[in-house]
Amino acid sequence: MALALLLTTACAPKSDASTNGGSSSPEPMACTEIGCQDGLLVQVSPSASWPAGEYAYAIEIDDQTITCTGTIPLPDCDSQGITCDAEGVIVTVSGCALPPEEHAFGDVMIPEPATSVSVTITKDGTEVANGSWTPEYQTSQPNGPGCEPTCTSATVELAASLE
Repeated sequence: MALALLLTTACAPKSDASTNGGSSSPEPMACTEIGCQDGLLVQVSPSASWPAGEYAYAIEIDDQTITCTGTIPLPDCDSQGITCDAEGVIVTVSGCALPPEEHAFGDVMIPEPATSVSVTITKDGTEVANGSWTPEYQTSQPNGPGCEPTCTSATVELAASLE
């Protein structure tokens, strides 16, 4: 998750005669350096904690399939908890410093907008989640009109049946 900086910087001038005593000189508009994330977020909602086992995420993005694999319990925090066979996705991992029963995989972030996406998660070869979407992306400017950045994003949910 991106951290937001709330530093004020000058942005595009705003011209509004009613706010500066009738003068037509533009007033600077305050813009922050808050960021936003492009792409698709697949929020994975497990039905229970992530039990020990071998997990695989098969992620189809338009015409490309990316496979990510990992094991619970997670390795130590200096190691990667899940690896993917290609770039283009991020699968979150949490709990490496916690007891093994608190280790987890989670959301999938696809940083580029896609026309169609499907995600299948398996544990020890058995499917625990499956979903397909044609995302409807929204454009937003978290700092308001006239202030960068402009982001295009969508969020979908995937229920995982973990036992």
